[in-house]
Amino acid sequence: MSLNCLFGARWLLEGSALDQNLLSGSFENAEARFVERFLQAGMTVLDIGAHHGFYTLLASMRVGRTGRVIAFEPSPRERIRLERHIRLNRCANVRIEQVALGASPGRRNYS
Repeated sequence: MSLNCLFGARWLLEGSALDQNLLSGSFENAEARFVERFLQAGMTVLDIGAHHGFYTLLASMRVGRTGRVIAFEPSPRERIRLERHIRLNRCANVRIEQVALGASPGRRNYS
């Protein structure tokens, strides 16, 4: 089952806490409105810790075909849903990077 987000993206409902917050309309409304107002066509956006892609989708739609979004998500489990959302919404301007970003170098196994 899917849900249409306020900004026009389709979201796959799979029972997560985020899904429940989106269904109830209680997920970071002020933050999402700020991002919607701030982003403009042609911008490049970095979504660091993209998770399932809520802000990746929002950014993709706001920056349009002339912009781009680079979504960083190291967790294979979370990245699977992120990739599904990107395909579902045909976000050709999104690139997913399978790395974490942090203040110091290091490695972690996300298996």
